[in-house]
Amino acid sequence: MEEQLGGIFKLIGSNYSVWKSKMRDMLVCRDLWLPPQFRDGRPDKIDASTLEVMYLMSAVYIRCFIDTSLCKNFNEETKADVLWKKMDAMFENKNIVNRVSVLREIVRLWYQDGSSMVEHLNAFQELINQTISLETRY
Repeated sequence: MEEQLGGIFKLIGSNYSVWKSKMRDMLVCRDLWLPPQFRDGRPDKIDASTLEVMYLMSAVYIRCFIDTSLCKNFNEETKADVLWKKMDAMFENKNIVNRVSVLREIVRLWYQDGSSMVEHLNAFQELINQTISLETRY
């Protein structure tokens, strides 16, 4: 099962569609959504140096929730909007390989005796949601 950090799981690639919406919610809750939201220009009320700090804080926070196997792709980015665009380019382009990967995860998902049935069903529902998300993008 994926490692949980503060209520959100780490990005592993195949879970991008679900991770993206949860990460956006986490950024909004922490007042860090502004940089990814304003990709072109900046709001009039924020000076450039403050916005740069916000970009960096958002990028660092996002990278905390990326699996170490993917970190090398995103370690150089210091601006959240650039990081967000890069992740979209890498993971939003859904293809048959991603679909097969999610279907394999569904097949491999077994209930472990003694574990929580609610967690098992949540994991199953998450995989179903990923499958639906992949199918609607074709």
